Amino acid sequence: MEIKEINILGEKYTIDESKELENKDGQCDWTTKEIKICNTLLIGGEGKLKNLELYKNSVIRHEIIHAILHESGIDTINHMHNEETIDWIARIFPKMLKIFKELDVEN
Repeated sequence: MEIKEINILGEKYTIDESKELENKDGQCDWTTKEIKICNTLLIGGEGKLKNLELYKNSVIRHEIIHAILHESGIDTINHMHNEETIDWIARIFPKMLKIFKELDVEN
């Protein structure tokens, strides 16, 4: 993946694959506006998951959700910042988007 720039609620973030992450597959640093994805995907790597692209997309969504929560000011609300909530949002979002598109209400 090349470095990508995205707009998250008016703030420019970069998304980059990196070997710099230790013991995690993704990280969102709101202080530098950087999202890093481990290019070896520790949890999903080494044959543990067959569809690494699907898993990588989920990790990217997860980290973007962290950035959205921070930029919207609700990242300090404990139940909104816990990893289980973030994982759930990242997992359910594609299904929600599909429903919204089917109803033509995604905008």
